[in-house]
Amino acid sequence: IALALAVVGLSIPVVRHLREVPPPPPPALTFTLGVPPGAELGSGDEPLDAAVSPDGRRVVYVATRAGTTMLWRRELESDRAEPLAGTEGAQLPAWTAHSDAILFFANTHLRKLTLADASVSDLADAASPAGVSSLADGSIVFSPMTTGVIRRMQGQTLTDATTLRSGDRAHVFPFSTGRGNDFVYTAVGETGRRTVRLVRDGEEHDLG
Repeated sequence: IALALAVVGLSIPVVRHLREVPPPPPPALTFTLGVPPGAELGSGDEPLDAAVSPDGRRVVYVATRAGTTMLWRRELESDRAEPLAGTEGAQLPAWTAHSDAILFFANTHLRKLTLADASVSDLADAASPAGVSSLADGSIVFSPMTTGVIRRMQGQTLTDATTLRSGDRAHVFPFSTGRGNDFVYTAVGETGRRTVRLVRDGEEHDLG
């Protein structure tokens, strides 16, 4: 009898849980990335060069007006964008992990625009850049050249974040996975073959 009562008692919350209706998914956000007045999206052959902030509230993108390329920022709830001073020549923007700053390349440098005071600072040399991303611990991984490895910046310290394997020519376009300090990148081989790799806990794994 005691066992039967225990089974019945445990079955009540199970049945209630099965009857619960799951909450509806959040509504999809659809918007048009309009061109600022008198400007064109992107620069040169790159029609779209943009990044959405980790909090999902803002987008920053490259646009060219009067021959000058710079970053524009727009709140997703707004239909207007604003140019960001000090970002002339910008390309390949990326947000920091806490959405408080924007990383970008300009004039052979990796730069950082701090949104709180609108200050722009040079972080590192990048002669022919190929991507940047911010990790959870505040460090930055970036590709300063279209040949060579991904570099990692922690404070003022620069180290190699990847290692060239036999047949590798370049490691490019690092991108945080959102899980700790894991990130993926594209390895370009001497033959032109491209392989996506995951860096997790200091180890690199081929994904495809």
